[in-house]
Amino acid sequence: MQAHTVWPGAPVAETDRRLPGYSVPVKVSERSALAVERRSLGRGPVDLVLVHGFTQDHTSFEPLLGALVQRVPDLLGNVTLVDAPGHGGSARVETTWQDVAALLAEVGGYGVYLGYSMGGRLCLRLALGQPETVRALVVMGANPGIRDPAERERRRQSDRALADWLDGERVSSLQGSTVSGLLEALGEPPRDEHERLRSFLEAWTIQPLFAGLTAEQRATSRRLAANTCAGLASSLRTLGSGTQEPLWDRLAEIRMPALLMAGENDSTYREVCRESARAMGGTSDFLVIEGAGHALHLEQPALAAREVARFLSSLSE
Repeated sequence: MQAHTVWPGAPVAETDRRLPGYSVPVKVSERSALAVERRSLGRGPVDLVLVHGFTQDHTSFEPLLGALVQRVPDLLGNVTLVDAPGHGGSARVETTWQDVAALLAEVGGYGVYLGYSMGGRLCLRLALGQPETVRALVVMGANPGIRDPAERERRRQSDRALADWLDGERVSSLQGSTVSGLLEALGEPPRDEHERLRSFLEAWTIQPLFAGLTAEQRATSRRLAANTCAGLASSLRTLGSGTQEPLWDRLAEIRMPALLMAGENDSTYREVCRESARAMGGTSDFLVIEGAGHALHLEQPALAAREVARFLSSLSE
């Protein structure tokens, strides 16, 4: 494994939010029903599949993808932006941690998979469950799983409590839980579902983990338009970190090229990503993105795109 820090001193291109290419409606099977947007960006050798984080949808990758297209316009072929189960157009899709890899593979096909946070966990699961589908792997700020069973159970209870709140139920504060402060900030769930979702998203995106985001980058209005209380509650119950089986003991099975990235200010996931890269069995690199927190693809999209472009270019060498 190689590891180094990416500094922002070198010039990076401005992000163009108007991307080239075109969107193609995609019909998928009733079994998966995962909503995706496919863009044909050229005839390049790299097909890319993007999987977002919790409370986002596929549009959260616009800044990163725009910067990436500017850097390597001739490298990309088809890009598939996935709405993860419980989110966006996939709000009604319910799955399990065991089955999610098959759903991703069905709509993503063979390609380079890039996942952020929750999306990174899903991509790791796919790389282990169906490695023949993953040409290479890019993981941003994701944890392969909670090792300690007691801590994992506390997280499961915390996720369930948040899901219950989203369903409009009164939830008592969980002493010692990872979300006790968040539950206190949320207070009584509003009866109106729209207001309940707004309150949840506002509280979620101002957590210390996302302190580096501006109001524009939090994109609360976009998250509000894209998601539902029921969808996010389902995601917490079925794909939350407390439900996930730890993948640490299997990371050595990952043989495809992998790039793991974390923000300099992401004290929660930076060392986790570094350790994950060390544990992988293939060619893995670890990068720290200077000046970024957990949501590095939003806080430093041009800088993150520069490193992703270098990684993708290396696949064709």
